Amino acid sequence: GPRSEEGSRPLRLTPRSPSAEYRLLLLEAGPDHLVRLLTAVDPLGARVTYRFSLVKQVDDLDEALFRFVPPEGVKVEEPAP
Repeated sequence: GPRSEEGSRPLRLTPRSPSAEYRLLLLEAGPDHLVRLLTAVDPLGARVTYRFSLVKQVDDLDEALFRFVPPEGVKVEEPAP
């Protein structure tokens, strides 16, 4: 698509298979290459735009943020090797 006011070009993402939730997504990154704008277009053409204004990049994230502990009573099955 055409360049935005900030000079970035939107990236158009379409699902490989038809999706009931959206027809396409438009992403726009800032000069720091972080996503600043996300527009979801549904099958009827309605648009919802999310603007990310307080985005910052961090160098190191705590591994605990990505650790999942299943709730009590949930059976966990490991995949076969």
